[in-house]
Amino acid sequence: MDLHHVKTEDQELDESKEASGDEPKAEGQVFQCGLCTRKYNRKDRLTAHLKKFHGPDCKPNTAKTPSRPISLKEPKRFLCAFCGKAVSSSSNLIIHMRRHTGEKPFKCEYCTMAFPRSSDLQCHRRTHTGERPHVCTVCQKGFARSYKLQQHMRIHSGERPYKCTYCEKSFTQSNDLTLHIRRHTGERPYQCGVCGERFIQGTALKNHRMQQSHYEEGQESVEPTRRTVLEQFTL
Repeated sequence: MDLHHVKTEDQELDESKEASGDEPKAEGQVFQCGLCTRKYNRKDRLTAHLKKFHGPDCKPNTAKTPSRPISLKEPKRFLCAFCGKAVSSSSNLIIHMRRHTGEKPFKCEYCTMAFPRSSDLQCHRRTHTGERPHVCTVCQKGFARSYKLQQHMRIHSGERPYKCTYCEKSFTQSNDLTLHIRRHTGERPYQCGVCGERFIQGTALKNHRMQQSHYEEGQESVEPTRRTVLEQFTL
């Protein structure tokens, strides 16, 4: 058999439609065969498929063609006005934008802490109640957050999946590797806006600000403007 002359089902259907002069249907529509997994973007191609492979008496209605064509368009995306990140829903966009605005509507009833997401508050509340629902199956140690348990399990398994490209060290957590690499590169991305001193990690900058009282003037005055942008998405 000459494999160069073997035609696929789609090629045969294309040639038959070219001969009949049929035009494609509107773009973005799908007609699915209800008797197998084949899908087509034209109803006449589905009809030809049914007659060829499922019998001459089979019609599109018999094959349960969707009454409303399936859309092939990409799902709607919601873009952040600050950084341009795309998320899948308006509610996710509101939560994401709280990182920029600093809004924390979920307040702890035990202390003054507040959080941008209800799930964050739920996990924080466990520091007051002592609840630790995520328990290690090896040593029975409990954790308030599931990812903390995942990190802890590497102590038992010896797994250190995050490896340094500059030396032979490896780490159980990705953030430990990030900080370690900065010691190789000299990168200090966190800078004090008052004195200019730079730090490897954000917590070091935060501690510096608290110890030296190095808070930038006018920082709070920017807040209302950013919240105004957020309100546009909540109307």
